Amino acid sequence: MRQKSVLSRLAVAAVILAVSCVVSAAEDAKVDGTVVDRGSADEKATPADSPATAAATSAGEGDDDDDMFAAMADHDMHDEDEEELNDEDIAKIQREATEWAGNFKPLASVNTKIPVPELAAFPSPKEFFLTLVRESSAAVIRGGANSMPATTKWTDEYLSAAAGAATVEAYADPHKKENRTLTVLSDVLNITLASFIAQYKADGYDPVYQSDVLSSLKPDVELPASLQCGSLDASFARAILHLNNGGARSMLHLEHSEEIQCVLDGKKTFLLLNPATSEEYIGVDSEDAATGEYVNVDVDAVDALLHPGMSKVAFHTATLKKGDCIYIPSQWLHAESTPAGARAAAVSLWWASAQDVEEKIVAGDCAPTLLTPPDASESELVPPLGSAGWGLHRVVLQDEIYVLTPAEREELRVKYASEIEARLKDDAEAAEAYAAELEAEVDAEVEADTELDLGEGGDDAHDDALDEGAAAAAAADGEPKKDGFKDEL
Repeated sequence: MRQKSVLSRLAVAAVILAVSCVVSAAEDAKVDGTVVDRGSADEKATPADSPATAAATSAGEGDDDDDMFAAMADHDMHDEDEEELNDEDIAKIQREATEWAGNFKPLASVNTKIPVPELAAFPSPKEFFLTLVRESSAAVIRGGANSMPATTKWTDEYLSAAAGAATVEAYADPHKKENRTLTVLSDVLNITLASFIAQYKADGYDPVYQSDVLSSLKPDVELPASLQCGSLDASFARAILHLNNGGARSMLHLEHSEEIQCVLDGKKTFLLLNPATSEEYIGVDSEDAATGEYVNVDVDAVDALLHPGMSKVAFHTATLKKGDCIYIPSQWLHAESTPAGARAAAVSLWWASAQDVEEKIVAGDCAPTLLTPPDASESELVPPLGSAGWGLHRVVLQDEIYVLTPAEREELRVKYASEIEARLKDDAEAAEAYAAELEAEVDAEVEADTELDLGEGGDDAHDDALDEGAAAAAAADGEPKKDGFKDEL
């Protein structure tokens, strides 16, 4: 009895840990009230004839699945009064994951897809913040960057001439597939932009440039009309240039900043998850400062056993061409990809979300602006909308990350290596404490059963119970020990 009880509890613990990201995200949202369900009708009620529903039905998924995952979300592993998942529940989760039509298929290949709403132009700051930012609603702005100088100027030849001598950080990801895991960080190449451009189109060459826009290139980046507001002066965080020769795929990740990304060349496809309707099922696997927050799912082959919630979500989708922009709200998980064989360039603008700033903008307070040098004349304080006065070179980026020297990067690697070691140690200690807690519960059960046997069968029953307990303990002690939660899973 002792051995069976321990194994059953460990099996339950493993499954609970596997879905803990789903449960904790939903519970946190309920507690602090930061997430409001603004999901679309498509997300809240998947049409019965949708591909995702048809695939789920053919694989044996349906209302029972929704009930099961809802029960999992309500489960509190710290509440002894609540019923734990039994072997049958665990087997059902595993069976449905392996039978799901999207198992080991590309991300979102069989899920319900919701086109991101489109606008013909960037709205005014007031309208943008009132209807999109406050509502946490993604949007595509067709042709939103057509007038941006970078859209027409940033050819490889121009970039090499304007900033070719500057040292940049290019990331060498196998097959241009992003990898943020701390144990297998992408190799960072400190090379000049000109050297990168000279090599990145070569066959079989994988580096992808994704780093802060160099100072000499900032005048070519004009702020979208929706962000041309003096109240945002202290909110701008980063401006990032993305450059690759096509076929690049990012991980499914999120930013705490608001983001507008504009495609300057080629095409780019976005898959997005609205946290209001997906947090219950999908949670981030890492919140490390070195990597950002991401879901460690293979975007080319989703393992449903590791990510069972993937079968429950609807993806918002958009494909952008040159000159198009997309607004990605803070906290929205998203994955990006570029078609193989074609140059792809884009620029991302990040800014911090702040309620007091949003209130000013919605109230129409967009002037004066500080996007000018300190010695600027009074007439330069409020540049006309769409003018060069709103170029990125006049913006102070609060979180801008400058290119690191090899020595500085090595220092960071050492720092994060020690943090990883400390975190793994904490995981191991937590696992040992949890195992000890389970052992204590089992000991209490054995003791209670022993007392019951004594009351019913006397000394002979007592001796038999002790013999059985000793045999079970010996068998349990002979099992290999687990070093941490990951090993249990």
